[in-house]
Amino acid sequence: MMAFNTNYKDTGLFGVYTVAKLKSCLMLHIDGTGPVAEDIEHQLLTYDRRIPVTELFARIDAVDASTIKRVANIFILDQDVAISTVLW
Repeated sequence: MMAFNTNYKDTGLFGVYTVAKLKSCLMLHIDGTGPVAEDIEHQLLTYDRRIPVTELFARIDAVDASTIKRVANIFILDQDVAISTVLW
C-alpha cells in the first residue's frame, strides 16, 4: 500500500494505491498452529463460521473493477477528508 501526493500551481492530487498477492499472502499467513488459531478466531468473529479456502479464493476472484469502483464510491467519494501536515 502506498500513498502519493502531487502538487500543482493551483491544485493538487492525493491518492492511495495497493498491490497485493492476496492468495499467496493468505496461505503464508496461516503457516503454523498459532496463526491458524488466530485465523479461525478472526473468521468466527467476523463471519460466525470458518470459511473454507476454496470459498475464500472464489470471493477474491469475484472482485473486479466494478466492485472496486462501487466500494470506492461508498467510502471515498464525497466523504469529508482530514489532512494534517508538519513542516520542519
